[in-house]
Amino acid sequence: EAICRIDVDGFYLNRRFWFLDGWINHCGYFPSWNLRLFRHRLGRYEQIEIGNDIYSGDNEVHEHVLLNGRAEYLSAPMEHYAFPDIATFVEKHNRYSLWEAAAWRKLHSTGEKSLRPTPFGTGIERKRWLKKSMMRAPFRPSLRFLYHYVWKQGFRDGYRGWVLCCLLASYEHMIVRKQRELQKWPNNSVVQL
Repeated sequence: EAICRIDVDGFYLNRRFWFLDGWINHCGYFPSWNLRLFRHRLGRYEQIEIGNDIYSGDNEVHEHVLLNGRAEYLSAPMEHYAFPDIATFVEKHNRYSLWEAAAWRKLHSTGEKSLRPTPFGTGIERKRWLKKSMMRAPFRPSLRFLYHYVWKQGFRDGYRGWVLCCLLASYEHMIVRKQRELQKWPNNSVVQL
């Protein structure tokens, strides 16, 4: 009924993230509003292009819908079963980390910009500002763990929260290692742009 309204051009859905057969209610994963339903003529996916050789296997890892119109929020959550087990999480995040490192390199080498990171903008812009601010921070994997486990209260999700936060720290470590690999060996054929 709500999606039939002609005065609204898009709708945000709240993803309910499932991991290890349970709902992750904390860790910064809920609420997780994403613009998923929109009028195609008024919305487009942000383009973050880093080269033809690197593919994340997803609609590039952090692309968002940019809507030229009015959006509202649907109350019913969308069940999100992206990572049924640890192996799936690790396999996907291995690809994502390569894409993240290559995107970081391209943004720093060309000055290319998509959404502007700012602490005073939209939720996406604030998140990107925080991420950009943390890119040069020491102990990034540890900080990522503390952010999700302590600040975002991942401990309240019990064992699943602990495992997810450890995996997120490991993901951050993979990004750091691959960024350094790109700096040290810029002509590496696996990560060539």
